[in-house]
Amino acid sequence: MHTTNNKEEQEQEQEQEQEQEQEQEEQQEQQEEEEQEEQEEQEEEEQEEEQQQEQEEQEQEQEEQEQEQEEQQEQQEEEEQEEQEEQEQEQEEQQEQQEEEEQEEQEEQEEEEQEEQQEQQEEQEQEQEEQQEQQEEEEQEEQEEQEEEQQQEQEEQEQEQEEQQEQEEEEQEQEKQQQQEQEEQEQEQEEQEPIIVIKNDKIK
Repeated sequence: MHTTNNKEEQEQEQEQEQEQEQEQEEQQEQQEEEEQEEQEEQEEEEQEEEQQQEQEEQEQEQEEQEQEQEEQQEQQEEEEQEEQEEQEQEQEEQQEQQEEEEQEEQEEQEEEEQEEQQEQQEEQEQEQEEQQEQQEEEEQEEQEEQEEEQQQEQEEQEQEQEEQQEQEEEEQEQEKQQQQEQEEQEQEQEEQEPIIVIKNDKIK
């Protein structure tokens, strides 16, 4: 009887041990599963964190690239602006130089024209002066000729007048002489024939 009890106890103990082992095994499995899940979750979190980190790094890198690109753009714009300003300055200087050269050329041309005009004016004045002198000489000669002609003519007139005067005097003398002769004849006739003389007087 005692042996039978022992056997049952052993069986019970064995069953209990098996149950415990089973339970322990199940617990072990459950724990392993939990650990596995936890491990997976942790790995997943780590992966997410890594991805997040990577994404952040990429974003950071992109921002840096954009910043760098923006700075390059700004630098390029500044350089282009400076180049543009330099070109405009150079163009302005060239324009000023060209205007100065044109101004100088214009002034030289005006000066040459003025000198030419001055020379022409002097030549004209010289020519006019020579013509004036020639005209004065001609007028002087003409006046002298006229005066000479007038003098000649006056002398001729005086000569003629003198001759005429002489002729008149001669004529008067002749007339006077004739008158005297006539008077003498009449006197003589009166003395010789007084009656006839009277008749003649009446006839007169």
